Amino acid sequence: MPRKVFISILGTGFYEECAYTEEQKPFTSTPTRFIQQASLELVGANGWTEEDQVIIFLTKKARELNWNNTITERKRYGKDTPEPYKGLEAVLQEMNLKAQVEDKDIKDGMNKEEIWEVFQTIYDTLQEGDELHLDLTHSFRFLPMLLLVLGNYAKFLKGITIKNIVYGNYEARNAQNEAPIISLLPLASLQDWTFAAANYLQNGRATQLEELVNEELRPMLRNTKDINQDARTLNKYIKALSNFTKDLLNCRGQAIRSGEAINTIRTEAKRIEKVIIPAMAPVLDKINHSLEIFLPYEHIFNGFYAAQWSFNNQLYQQAITTLQENIVSYICLQKKLDVSNISQREMVNKAFNIYLNNTKEEQWKLSGKDEEQRIREKQTIKELLDYPVVKDLSSTFLVTTNTRNDYNHAGENPNPTKAQKLIDQIDERLIKVFEYFNLPQVPSETLHSHPHPQSALFINLSNHPSSTWQPAQLEAARQYGEIIDIDFPAVDALCSQEKINLLANQYAQNIINRGAPTCITVHVMGEMTLTFRLVELLKAQGICCVASTTERIVNTLPDGKKETLFSFVQFREY
Repeated sequence: MPRKVFISILGTGFYEECAYTEEQKPFTSTPTRFIQQASLELVGANGWTEEDQVIIFLTKKARELNWNNTITERKRYGKDTPEPYKGLEAVLQEMNLKAQVEDKDIKDGMNKEEIWEVFQTIYDTLQEGDELHLDLTHSFRFLPMLLLVLGNYAKFLKGITIKNIVYGNYEARNAQNEAPIISLLPLASLQDWTFAAANYLQNGRATQLEELVNEELRPMLRNTKDINQDARTLNKYIKALSNFTKDLLNCRGQAIRSGEAINTIRTEAKRIEKVIIPAMAPVLDKINHSLEIFLPYEHIFNGFYAAQWSFNNQLYQQAITTLQENIVSYICLQKKLDVSNISQREMVNKAFNIYLNNTKEEQWKLSGKDEEQRIREKQTIKELLDYPVVKDLSSTFLVTTNTRNDYNHAGENPNPTKAQKLIDQIDERLIKVFEYFNLPQVPSETLHSHPHPQSALFINLSNHPSSTWQPAQLEAARQYGEIIDIDFPAVDALCSQEKINLLANQYAQNIINRGAPTCITVHVMGEMTLTFRLVELLKAQGICCVASTTERIVNTLPDGKKETLFSFVQFREY
């Protein structure tokens, strides 16, 4: 069992008697002049053992005015007549605590040297693995910040846990002379969540976030009598985030491409109506922003996004491994090969090597067990050699292969590549692949970047710029938000389905990157198959898509000719 330690700093004031209450328990203390007595009752110190400790830190003046058990009376400030008054030392003795009670001298903290001495004195009282209970009520000037910082410092170096941080708000007492005890533990929790989120954003690891969920939400999740739906949702959200980052860290290509974890993350993020700690909301927004490039459904581009994400998080070996394997997976999918079949993936590798080395057909190394299998293998390789992607990405595939081998063999060769050059090579190849497939870049998150507040947008994706619209259509569009025009791309009648999908993903991602889904409405009017695919992608992200409806008006002119006009009626959701 960890040692329980209660720490408080005693002040010098003339303290009035009151009872302290805590609504969530519920709890009401013995009437007392000293918050320390009430705080010890609140944390159940009467049940502590001889191994536990109560430590009161005292300046010289606090010892004289409020501690010594020889104190029997004291004058109020500005009064000449003393009143009956008992020091905290005597009060604690009367509590008959089994825990050791210790008083420690500290300096007033009048300069930098004294402040650091106070810090060291308090820190030295803590032992490895202590369970710490803090009372900040009488901590004035620099002391509250010192204790909060010291708590995190000790968590890191001595593995302590902070179980309570309380403040007795005497000034807020009610007509029954009861003052509330306020828990400041969420401040420490917020620091933990912020550090854990920063670790995720900078290093791509969600382990600390998952540990916090297990530690802080477990009591809420166990409480079946009063189910906390927000706690359950946050738990599912962090679990999905942790699973996804594990897939990224361990190069689980199929799981990454499936988009299942991203879909769960997005779904649960939308369900979080109330964050346990309100100040955590912007932190969660930042985490969501780091993953917004990924698609919440099965798609090969998720593999390329994973490679870029890994690179941004300095996971270079994961980045090059995922990039190389996803190129192979992309070609397998496009050429109707089994993406999970090792033999068929190997044929793609052979095609790249044959193309790069200009190997003659009779020198091809085929792995088929019989003549029929070798004929089929040779035919497949020929088809791959005619595939433009193999030709266009051959140099990239060569560099990624060599770089990956250099990593996997720890540079154990006669001429190992310098570390920075390896990083530069990965960066160059990622840029080439993203440019080749017209993919948007994955945002590189840092602790110092801030998401901009989102304004409502109405994106006009059509061949009719808003400058040509009728006043009624302009007014209707402005009700959705600021109007942004994007030209709908020209689609050749002979365009392949693959090209349609590429265009749809490119334009959809451009729109998705502009802000939160709930802030965007897209007016999509154009070639029907591309429109269908775009709307499908955007709606999967929770983005509203609309079409404009018109009334056809035909007028007969004096010369007998007919004039057809189209009058805007409304925007209708797909």
